[in-house]
Amino acid sequence: MARVYIKIPKSGLGNMMLVWAYGIAFAELNRLPVTVSRWWGFRWGALLRGEKKNRLYRGYFKEEPLLKRFVSSAGALFSKKVHNPGLKKVESVSARNVVYIFDKLPAHNYFTNLYPHLSLIREKLFSLLTPRVMKEFNGCLKPEIAVHVRRGDFKYANHITSEEYFIGIIQALRNTTGENPKVMIFTDGGEHEISKLLRLSNTEVANNKFDITDILQMSQSRYLLLSRDSSFSYWSAFLSEAVVIMHSGDWQKRIKPDSGSYREIRVNPDTQINEFIR
Repeated sequence: MARVYIKIPKSGLGNMMLVWAYGIAFAELNRLPVTVSRWWGFRWGALLRGEKKNRLYRGYFKEEPLLKRFVSSAGALFSKKVHNPGLKKVESVSARNVVYIFDKLPAHNYFTNLYPHLSLIREKLFSLLTPRVMKEFNGCLKPEIAVHVRRGDFKYANHITSEEYFIGIIQALRNTTGENPKVMIFTDGGEHEISKLLRLSNTEVANNKFDITDILQMSQSRYLLLSRDSSFSYWSAFLSEAVVIMHSGDWQKRIKPDSGSYREIRVNPDTQINEFIR
């Protein structure tokens, strides 16, 4: 019988969730049983770099029984394997002894194909959260302005979104609304890496125990400021109904269509930030 096996990669949480989401959506589209490998594990890079977040992800999600994971993994050895087939309906899928394996990210536009399955993904994600994660999330306040400041491994291999970029947007928002709404900063960096942001009035750093809670709390905000090229940031936008503000140089051109209160605005940090939101 055909089935789906999702092999969670040893990467950051945002990328792990993307691989999972594609596998879940494909399984639902083709009415196939699905098994998910273990979520948690050591990320030696994070430990060696001494990052604020250890990225173990232990206790975030309800894990599949060990025996089920073993049987599914072993069964794949004697089946035809199709790796990362994308999101499509496969003809006569149930009649074939094949395992559809999801273990890599899509090449382009992470969320474009996922958007039609947003309701399913949101439902499956919340059903997967452990009780202690749900308890922490249920105790969170909805931020007025949420800012994701990605540091960690980005300091070594990716674009760093500057504090000045975020500060310019925050000041523009406050000038436009005529208010001084609280800014909540979500970051894997130390306070010395966000010292300029912390000097702004009515600003604080989120102190959630679980990284997944950061994604969920950010998704509840009214205005959401993303770090450039961060799938962690993208997930908070994908799950939200916020006004999402992205760096103009971000390689993801769109996360999902504007609808209702959801809007995506791209801001060029080299231009005057004063009338980007009306």
